[in-house]
Amino acid sequence: MSNQQIKHDGDPKKYFVMLPNLVDDSDLNPFEFRLYVHYCRVGNCWEATKTTARKCGMGVGTVSKHRKSLAKKGWIILTEPDQSNPFDTVKIKVVDKWTENMAAFANLTNEQTRSLDESPPSLDESPPSLDESKNNQANKNQAKKQPAAVAAYEQTFGPIANRVQSDLLADDIETYGETAVIEAIKAAAEAGARTYKWASARLKGRATDGTKKAAASSVWDNEIEPYMHHKKRWPDVSPKAQQIIKSIGGQSRLRETKMGFEMDQLKREVMAHV
Repeated sequence: MSNQQIKHDGDPKKYFVMLPNLVDDSDLNPFEFRLYVHYCRVGNCWEATKTTARKCGMGVGTVSKHRKSLAKKGWIILTEPDQSNPFDTVKIKVVDKWTENMAAFANLTNEQTRSLDESPPSLDESPPSLDESKNNQANKNQAKKQPAAVAAYEQTFGPIANRVQSDLLADDIETYGETAVIEAIKAAAEAGARTYKWASARLKGRATDGTKKAAASSVWDNEIEPYMHHKKRWPDVSPKAQQIIKSIGGQSRLRETKMGFEMDQLKREVMAHV
């Protein structure tokens, strides 16, 4: 598995995707077409191949296969990573087809086609040229910047040594968000951890703790507390909740628990048994 650096050699839009008519008239198969539309949408970014596969509804191998065929058909420029360089990544550049598209569908002469490259038209007339678009240049500069989580990783643990580490970091950013990953890296540094695995385990542990806490709260709020206040009959209490009640002293324990501090203690015991 590998990460991908994706660039759009056209004019990426923030809220919609604009496609040339040529792509609809092309010989792209459904997988190639889906992948091409995704690359056009994301514009300039860093994205794990696994993430591309999930968003496009296809396997990782299918993504690898059809991005190669897209390159052969001239829709993208694909640069495979240098196998001797563990820091290298797959580079994808969406080819700008707008001039060719306008020439095909507006019956432009060669002279008119050349003028498009020299003087970009307004947005109302046609998509702007990449070379003349200040906003797109800013996007290109943004793509060159190292993600903050990667910078925090390398500052704490040193350079990313292989693709296993790179994929682990990319997956955590995708799952928990970059801010949470950076906080976990800072906590790892404070704890004296020497590898990122400590930070990754912390992220997974917190997610697991949050899931357990939510499950315990659900049992208390929807099963045990309603039974204590006679809002639910014993046969209506789930088997899991009945087992918990038996393990903490049975129904008599619930009937005897009335004081506030006793309720808090009881709730803590319920939480511990979920």
